[in-house]
Amino acid sequence: SKQVVPGLKELSATMSVHFDIYHDPSWSGVEDPHAETSYKNGVWASVVTHRPYLILRLLNEGCTVLYEDIDTAWIKPVFPVLDRAGDYDLMATDDWNVPMGQNTTNVCSCFLYLQPTKASKSFIERYGELAKGTANDQSGFNKALLDFRGKMRYLILDVDQFPCGKRFPEVKAKAVIAHANWLIGRGSKVQFFVKHGLWKVKAPAIRKP
Repeated sequence: SKQVVPGLKELSATMSVHFDIYHDPSWSGVEDPHAETSYKNGVWASVVTHRPYLILRLLNEGCTVLYEDIDTAWIKPVFPVLDRAGDYDLMATDDWNVPMGQNTTNVCSCFLYLQPTKASKSFIERYGELAKGTANDQSGFNKALLDFRGKMRYLILDVDQFPCGKRFPEVKAKAVIAHANWLIGRGSKVQFFVKHGLWKVKAPAIRKP
């Protein structure tokens, strides 16, 4: 939502790593930051379907893009693992809690590493088309991935190193990231990180969902 942009820019000024915020209201279907929001509803739905358009803008500027959801913690250095994985247009993670391999039908749009190639740009364009007007972009993402099999070099990252939230407790020692998905509500996600010793922020009590 455009209402949060000034606050995020102000926050950047206090950080050692500066960042900018780009917002195009034409990408979003919900502009009321006070509207009730939840999984697949309200501002949440607007934010996730905003994602492919922002990624495409960066790819068209020649940027390599690492996108991840905010409910993710890095346990180990991520970029060395991605570098060792090889040369691909896209790297992404499996959202199943059991290994499904490269032919998984439930790739998570929560962690995406893209190079600015012709194939990746075409894929993201297709992803955006399929996600537009929906409440959840991940279905469109997977449909686009099926369309691009054999047309794009992509890799599903190791599920023990990049597990979904359901799988994380089983592979915590091997995991590179911890993603608090498969949980609904901010309170549940905070408790996930607290339970695994990854919540280091002193903040007011989080209202439970």
